[in-house]
Amino acid sequence: MRKSLSTKIPRGIDPEFESVFVTYGHRVAEQTFGKRYTTRAIAALGKLALVRKRRAFVRGDGGIVSNIGRHAV
Repeated sequence: MRKSLSTKIPRGIDPEFESVFVTYGHRVAEQTFGKRYTTRAIAALGKLALVRKRRAFVRGDGGIVSNIGRHAV
């Protein structure tokens, strides 16, 4: 018997996901987007790249994707 093909349309990654992950971290991204979506988005965007951007942001080297949650001084 042949296996039927999936008709499910894959959902894209939210453009805000990367900035939320880089700015606030894994836990807040999970709370905002959900655990399953976060796992899928990290795999799609590349875990190593996201971790490096997050590390650079935390250290103050830049790496911020947008100004979400940041206040102008």
